[in-house]
Amino acid sequence: TQQATQLREPRAWLTTVAHGLVVNFWRRRDIENAYSQVLAEQQIDVEPSLEQHAIIIDTLLEIDRMLSTLSAKARQAFLWVHIDGLTYQQVADRLGVSDRMVKKYMAQAMFACLTCQER
Repeated sequence: TQQATQLREPRAWLTTVAHGLVVNFWRRRDIENAYSQVLAEQQIDVEPSLEQHAIIIDTLLEIDRMLSTLSAKARQAFLWVHIDGLTYQQVADRLGVSDRMVKKYMAQAMFACLTCQER
């Protein structure tokens, strides 16, 4: 059991952890900046509290993680349907695929959402 807790390559492990932390830091910063930009463009009179801001950023990060598990076409289909309000047929035309394929992409996205919620 003691061997299991010892690292064979502690420097490599620390490098991997540090890299992950840096990537997460920059991803979070990009999302925070995008959110702040949207708020500024919307010219909302009431700013969210610090707690609400943190919850919103955490939620956006979770959505970003979920979207990153999808293929590019599945991610684009999901965004076009849920953000832009396109129909499956409109998405199919834009992606150059059948509407049945768009249904598969949406099923993949919904499964990713469910998997993300279970964590």
